[in-house]
Amino acid sequence: MERADPEQSLDLGVDVELDAPIVELAQATPVNSFTDFAPLHAITTANLDRIGADDVRYRPNLVINTPPGYPAYTENEWTGHTRTVGEARLRAMSATPRCAIPTLEHGLLPQAPHALRTPAAETASRH
Repeated sequence: MERADPEQSLDLGVDVELDAPIVELAQATPVNSFTDFAPLHAITTANLDRIGADDVRYRPNLVINTPPGYPAYTENEWTGHTRTVGEARLRAMSATPRCAIPTLEHGLLPQAPHALRTPAAETASRH
């Protein structure tokens, strides 16, 4: 996958064309590098509402609009299951491991330590 450095994106803006080296996914994060864990990262609006954070902080490819009352963090239990999105069938390989990126400033959004602390505290008892 071609992957630009997220720090450059934050510094220069999302409209700037950046170098995007090719990285191999799901192979752990190389030293001194930001890489994505998988080719697709989904998050639900139930999670975003519960955490009180904007989706841009987590850099998902797919934001799943969930109905009112849908439980937060449900997608963490999708591992090994197949979901259908449009005509695509997607198999969940793992819950997304979290790094510090969602806590950083994102454009006009200020730092948000709760973007990592809240899900970590609220899902710790589930693992």
